[in-house]
Amino acid sequence: MDVNVQAAVEAQILGANMRGMISKTTDEKDEQHQTTVEFLVMPSALYKNEPITVAKVVKEINKLIYEIEHNAKADEKTEIPEKVNETQIQGALDIVGLKDVSLTFVQTFIHYKSVKVDDPASQSTTKAQKEISKLMEYAIGIHIQGGNPSTADFSFLEIRDVYINVWDTTNQKVLESMKIWTPEQLEQK
Repeated sequence: MDVNVQAAVEAQILGANMRGMISKTTDEKDEQHQTTVEFLVMPSALYKNEPITVAKVVKEINKLIYEIEHNAKADEKTEIPEKVNETQIQGALDIVGLKDVSLTFVQTFIHYKSVKVDDPASQSTTKAQKEISKLMEYAIGIHIQGGNPSTADFSFLEIRDVYINVWDTTNQKVLESMKIWTPEQLEQK
């Protein structure tokens, strides 16, 4: 008998409305029982997202990247390396007059899928499994809006919108919603 379990949730993460699901499916029709575990988090109701600070966004992005890369939960004792540096981002924003900005976490996309089969060659008395495929994709996007251009070092430049994205996916719909373009795609806009 096949076993299928799924849990889904709608939540708000860093002011962004999200939906997610996790599922486990076991196919017991053949000798090598196949088990698939899948986890997906994606945006919902983007128009209702709430702004947050640069410091909080950077801290949470670094924590998320750490947890994805290490497949481990970080707690307050975990030393998390700065893949994204808050001081550099804030300094760059200040130079172009974006000191007082509204930040909105617009994209969180995490997709993990693992397929395992029973390993008949295992000498263990417990049921051993062998992973036959694995997928891990993520995309995190922040929209920075507004600012006070009159205080900028470059008074000829007024920045209205900035998008900061960190991703490891080829999902074209996700990349388009994050405004991630190749130079060729941008030229066609």
